[in-house]
Amino acid sequence: MTVVSIAAAGNTDRAFSADTGMAEVLLIATRARESPVGTERDALFVNLFRRPAEVAEGSVLGDLVHRLPESSSTGWMHLGDECVGSYVRAPLTEGGCAGVRDPFLAEVMLRLMRRGELLLPRTRTRLRLPVARLECLGERGLLHRDINGMASDGPRGPFDIVQPGPAPEYPVLWAHDDDRERAIIVLRDKEARVRSGM
Repeated sequence: MTVVSIAAAGNTDRAFSADTGMAEVLLIATRARESPVGTERDALFVNLFRRPAEVAEGSVLGDLVHRLPESSSTGWMHLGDECVGSYVRAPLTEGGCAGVRDPFLAEVMLRLMRRGELLLPRTRTRLRLPVARLECLGERGLLHRDINGMASDGPRGPFDIVQPGPAPEYPVLWAHDDDRERAIIVLRDKEARVRSGM
């Protein structure tokens, strides 16, 4: 199975179609006979840096993907002197590696998920770091209207969402912004203030 994506910012830049503004992936797979449990093969995640400019370039990129070495789990893809993308081989069950520009970041992430250890590039120190799925840490929260909504008979939620002060008592991540959310640590963008009497 091969998953081809465009590792760029913005939905339009991640679209293969010239006339859509939606992020897309190409999924290329061959239907196979049932395989025994536990024999899942790694998927090949191909992350291009930009949409192919024309059909001929797309064809050359397809040939390049076809010739990627099976013995390598990660790497860069070059056409001449230009780096056009990267690739990662990983199971679909361990989280997607689609849209990841740097294959070494994917290696760090996979090692962290598989073994619970953080090994950064150019270091030899392995840090034990416990990892848990979000679903194990808590439950999905309230609907936004139950946090700061209004009803005909008064406030529906206990909070007003306002611009954050220097030390908010209830910091919140309120509005989705994919440019801001491209890091492991995402700072709050708003503050929840308790409504009077709530």
